[in-house]
Amino acid sequence: TPASVIEIASVLPSSGQIEPRDLKPQANLGSSTSPAPVLISFAVILAALAILVVMRRNLRFAKRRSESLAESFSPEELEPEDQARAILDQAGLEFLDAHDYGAYYAAIAQAIRNYLTERYGFPAFALTTGELDHEMQRRGVDRWQTRLVNGLLSQCDTSVYAHYSPALERADADLNSAYEIIEISRPAPSPEDEVPVA
Repeated sequence: TPASVIEIASVLPSSGQIEPRDLKPQANLGSSTSPAPVLISFAVILAALAILVVMRRNLRFAKRRSESLAESFSPEELEPEDQARAILDQAGLEFLDAHDYGAYYAAIAQAIRNYLTERYGFPAFALTTGELDHEMQRRGVDRWQTRLVNGLLSQCDTSVYAHYSPALERADADLNSAYEIIEISRPAPSPEDEVPVA
């Protein structure tokens, strides 16, 4: 094949010298007077405080409810749902004081496992999260409840064993999820237990 010829045109001037030029002066940006970053930080702090206040109020109400139940009945007379709710109420109050995620999620997991053991009559306390999910499906437990239990216990495992600390909003939502798991399988009151409306 014939050889190719490549020509390179010089970008230098004919004299071969380049005159250096001064740098452009820096632009004067001035100081930022926008209050947006400060306002956003303030709003985030206020939102976090509001969540803490709501959590504390809800848990105090729940504690008063569980204490009134405990005064009316002995622990043996309480339904499994009420026993589990009392444990969850206590876990929530202790979390507000100490912010110990490990203890909080360990208490939630124990309350749920003990509740399932009591309500459905199989040793849920001795099963891993995967085994528990399989056993609940095998026994025909409500699908939504099974899904909630699996998701919540997976979150508990992550916090207890991997030391993951979710946001306060997530911690509050997980406690509400535990309450929902318990209330799904609460037996409907018998006609004798219903109070007649005057």
